[in-house]
Amino acid sequence: MQHIIAGAPKMYYTGAFSQQFGKGQDRFLVHTSPYRGYQLLAIFDGHGETADAANFLQRNFAAFAEASDFTDPAALQQFHLRVLELDAQFNRQFKTRSGATLCAVFLSEHATLAFNLGDSAAICASRTSRQPAPLSTPHSIEQPQELARIRLNGGTVENGRFFPETTQDSWSFMVTRSFGNGFAKGRSLTASGDFFTSRPDYVPCKRGGKIQQFTGDFEWVLCFSDGLEVLKNSDICHFVNEQLGKYALTRNNEFANPNIICQKLVHKCYDRCRHLSYIDDISCCLAIKRSVLDIQKPVQVQHIRAPQTRQSFQRKLQPLDFCVYFDSFQLNLRQNYNKYLKMNKTIDLMYGRGQGDFKDFYCCLNDHQKVDISADFIKKEDLVLTALKMK
Repeated sequence: MQHIIAGAPKMYYTGAFSQQFGKGQDRFLVHTSPYRGYQLLAIFDGHGETADAANFLQRNFAAFAEASDFTDPAALQQFHLRVLELDAQFNRQFKTRSGATLCAVFLSEHATLAFNLGDSAAICASRTSRQPAPLSTPHSIEQPQELARIRLNGGTVENGRFFPETTQDSWSFMVTRSFGNGFAKGRSLTASGDFFTSRPDYVPCKRGGKIQQFTGDFEWVLCFSDGLEVLKNSDICHFVNEQLGKYALTRNNEFANPNIICQKLVHKCYDRCRHLSYIDDISCCLAIKRSVLDIQKPVQVQHIRAPQTRQSFQRKLQPLDFCVYFDSFQLNLRQNYNKYLKMNKTIDLMYGRGQGDFKDFYCCLNDHQKVDISADFIKKEDLVLTALKMK
């Protein structure tokens, strides 16, 4: 496992984890630009005889990105040309049969830009999402557009492998676009990638990949190698949101640390791979918006006045008939209460003092966190929460 982290986090908390189960050619990069004001997540999945291409990208991609001005509407054109120049520089310097996929996501206050070559992927989602939004297009023979493109440019496909028109032997590929592989570069195997951007004013690339627009309404971004694809994107989204939900309840930093979340996700994927007798390197990078984890303001909920009643409670209330609204994220304790007991988390509602319809209660989470709750009483001992404030 290798970590390259530059600078201090700004808008996002970032982290990564990599486990080498196969050839050991996966590399990643987590970088914060001190000059451009963006944060970068990147995955380089190497293939071939050596890991020269993945190592080259890991060493040089951060400096390469610093020279790109993403505030310019022509940024995509410039970025596309610079990737081709970087690819040509590698092919001149290294004569080995080495290549790599490239999937990079640039995150800034004003825009988000994703770029990919090969079959590494990136997704984004919010805590209420069931299905994440893709930020990449896989470049493989399984895609009809890619299959038509390589056949139009002289490439062939046999037994699920891609043979460029430039190869003189039986060397073949699983991806249709890649960084490196200078011995096989031609019209069918190129380094022209695709873009996903949240800015509609970007100028399209000439002779470059396609550009797709997406909305910037997301709370986390995950960039990963193809080893993680044994899990569905919906399963990945559910896992990350589950970790953030546990953090919202327990305030345990273990559930909010991007490095730990990535490590758990890789181990979950490895368990699935063992059942499928599939072995590959697995790497992922995660960025979580600071606003998701830095929750300081109390949630404001309008008071709901209940019918007047003189009923009083002489026993502790059971936390089964209410919901906690925490930062607009609804957690139903009725469904999850038994699970939280198994996690040794105690939820204790204590009867408070006061007269009238509104009474104060305290919910002690794990015996050290208190939640001030102003509540109303209604019939059948139901409890309606009307305000929630973290102390």
